Amino acid sequence: MLRGIYSSLAGLGVQQARLELISNNLANASTPGFKQQQVEVQPFARYLLLAMGGSQAPGLPVSRRKLGEVAYGAAVAAVHTDWSPGLLQETGRYTDLAITGRGYFTVQVSDGRNTYQCYTRAGSFKVNEQGYLVDMQGNLLLAEDGPLQVGEGRFTVYGDGTVETADGQRRKLRLVEFAAPELLRRQGNNYFITDQSPLPAQQPGVKQGFLEKANVDVVAQSAGLMELVRAYEAGQRIIQVHDELLNTAINQIGVIK
Repeated sequence: MLRGIYSSLAGLGVQQARLELISNNLANASTPGFKQQQVEVQPFARYLLLAMGGSQAPGLPVSRRKLGEVAYGAAVAAVHTDWSPGLLQETGRYTDLAITGRGYFTVQVSDGRNTYQCYTRAGSFKVNEQGYLVDMQGNLLLAEDGPLQVGEGRFTVYGDGTVETADGQRRKLRLVEFAAPELLRRQGNNYFITDQSPLPAQQPGVKQGFLEKANVDVVAQSAGLMELVRAYEAGQRIIQVHDELLNTAINQIGVIK
């Protein structure tokens, strides 16, 4: 009975993790360039074996299993990011940019002590008082040779990432990609960081006056939310039943008369 409670609790933990991710996905459904996340679930015994360095799935052949063997529940093995592109939405603002292919914008971020580079698909930019193109957090958008200064006039961005300012100067956006995008880590503010060396993006494609929408499937996420709520309620009922059985075993069957 105790193992049944533990297994149910493990299942509730998985549903809690799913709830947090789905809530975050839905909360960012209107965030430009946001990439939704998904939970990978494995049986707890397999997850534990892999975490300890094992290379084979645990478990004995059916002929050697003991009668009444109970599973150990489930665990969150990993959280994956869905890198599929979102739909493009026309905004008409010449400071909005969208990447139509592979690649990321490069943004220079400072925490007051250190300056480092972050990567994002969010293309909502504006021109600051010094004439530099910055994102909504005020961090500098980088060209291949440094921060991108566009001045006060209207600028034009071509499909290959070349930016032409009102006075005719041309610079190219620093658009990058990575050999292993799954190793990118979320930094907050829709940024990604990584220890990998960035590579020049191959045929990224840039559209001015557009934004890439989040790739969140609101209908699927809402359906998943209802599914996990039912699963969570079922897990709670199982724990309650086990608790009642345990109470019966201790306070009624186990009482010495």
